[in-house]
Amino acid sequence: ACLVLPDDREVLAGALSCLADVDRLDLVVVAGGTGLGPRDVTPEAIRDVAEREVPGLAEAMRQEGRKRTPFAMLSRSLAGVRGCTLLLGVPGSPRGARESLEIVLPVLEHARAMLAGEDQHPDPPDRRNRSGGGPPSAVPVVAIVGWSGSGKTTLIEKLLAELARRGYRVATLKHDAHGFEMDRPGKDTWRHRQAGAAAVAIAAPGQLALLATMAGEVDPGRAVALLSEAAGPLDLVLVEGYKGGPYPKIAVHRAALGEAPCCLDDPLLLAVAADVPVAAAAPCLPLDDAAALVDLLERRVLASPQEGNRRPVTRGYVAADGAGGRQPGKA
Repeated sequence: ACLVLPDDREVLAGALSCLADVDRLDLVVVAGGTGLGPRDVTPEAIRDVAEREVPGLAEAMRQEGRKRTPFAMLSRSLAGVRGCTLLLGVPGSPRGARESLEIVLPVLEHARAMLAGEDQHPDPPDRRNRSGGGPPSAVPVVAIVGWSGSGKTTLIEKLLAELARRGYRVATLKHDAHGFEMDRPGKDTWRHRQAGAAAVAIAAPGQLALLATMAGEVDPGRAVALLSEAAGPLDLVLVEGYKGGPYPKIAVHRAALGEAPCCLDDPLLLAVAADVPVAAAAPCLPLDDAAALVDLLERRVLASPQEGNRRPVTRGYVAADGAGGRQPGKA
């Protein structure tokens, strides 16, 4: 598969997250944007989403390039891992991309096996690491987005009920752009915060609540990581809000609001949930049909909660040079 995207760090990072977490590709090759120019942001985008770097692959690609041109020393080619997906940033020229891939191709199958845990376990573990074996990976995240009053919370309630009925463990994250206060004045935790605590937690049998004071906007990825840490193994995190976030999205639309649906041009849009037909590149499903939406999530995002079946092996790349860039041949 091939995607052509603009030289935009956030857009590219979002697409990489989607290809790793939703499409679950074994390999994503990003062609272009690895130089020193002001629009060369591929290494930064890969680093934004990668859980680990693989410096040996990048070093090998640069060493191979130096055999042909000293300018290869200026390449910022980068390799990283997100979940079970290997991310490679290679030069944008067809020749440079081809030579970089040729030098690393002999080890890619072994890298795939290592990421799947096949070199250590006879049965590959599921990428959510439920059993504690194999490599760690990100919990799939889907954002439910829409204008105020469109019914995001109501839809999330229906999705949670249907997902729970099918055996999935799901957590939610609510984005509130206006701030909120969960602690009640006079309570012990409130007094702790008033006395200067940067964060307070209260624990009871089967329950844990955390309140923290943080500067600026909270990174949603950090919040998702905290949810996973606190709740244990999760199959999915549903985020309410974050229209501009780097996550696959379901856009909620009600015709009575008189607004056009949001995020229709977002490359990460999974579906539109609406009470009227909406023309969009993604499927438009009935707003009240939670079962159909969960069916879509099972096809695009979720593995089986019981069996942890991994999706079939697929391969692809992203061409980052969207503005007049060249597209190399398929990896």
